[in-house]
Amino acid sequence: MPALIFLVLMGLSAGCMHIPKTLPVEQSASILEKLDLDARQRQRVSGLFYARAQGIKQFFGGVELDLVAQAPKDLYVSPRTFFGSPAWVFTTNGFDASWIIYDQDLNNVVSTQGAVDHAMEQLLGMDLDPGELVDILLGKIDSSIGQVVDFKFNEGGEYYSMALKTPSREKISLLLRSTDGVLIEMKKDDERGELKFKVVYSDFRLKDSLSFAHKLTINTGVQFKKAELVLEARDIEVNGAPFSAEMFREIEPLESK
Repeated sequence: MPALIFLVLMGLSAGCMHIPKTLPVEQSASILEKLDLDARQRQRVSGLFYARAQGIKQFFGGVELDLVAQAPKDLYVSPRTFFGSPAWVFTTNGFDASWIIYDQDLNNVVSTQGAVDHAMEQLLGMDLDPGELVDILLGKIDSSIGQVVDFKFNEGGEYYSMALKTPSREKISLLLRSTDGVLIEMKKDDERGELKFKVVYSDFRLKDSLSFAHKLTINTGVQFKKAELVLEARDIEVNGAPFSAEMFREIEPLESK
């Protein structure tokens, strides 16, 4: 009987069981170089997205939205109404935020400039820095923000997993395809080990010679601030002509009717 158990265990270890293999962190250098090169190539994305969410009332039931994300921190978000007109517009350059909320006749109900963190949480339902959200939307990460503390082969060698620790003691966990180093999952925990955000990338298509995810599932927050946002690209352009800085400053209100 002991011999039979031994043979069964040997069969499992050689067969369907894929035990993650820990690698020396020094071997992650080439992966980090690939990440940095990929990050430099992902400068902007713009176009039409479909958003559906849980815990974010602004996107309840699903909406189409016009979106521009431009590195390092430029962001423009404008959900459409049923009739295709803007429901509201939010812009930020990472330092200042500006937003306008319209009524059904496109009268300016609210026209405000204010703190970026307040606007991100109130309008987008996410407690994120604009730069973090831009990087999420572009599917990239600046590897210099932390030091690699863990590096593994997962799922039979199909994926790399990597963990970085930032100077502020945040932990960033990455999952990358081993064939091309494309980022397919990114997770950040704060210094207490609580989730700040997790994003899963899927539906990859070739855009501007990049394997670009056309579906993103973003989970943010802990306890009473939990939210999930699913973004599906409908008609987008990657690395098109740069957008003027004026687009991400104070919004010019429409004339009231």
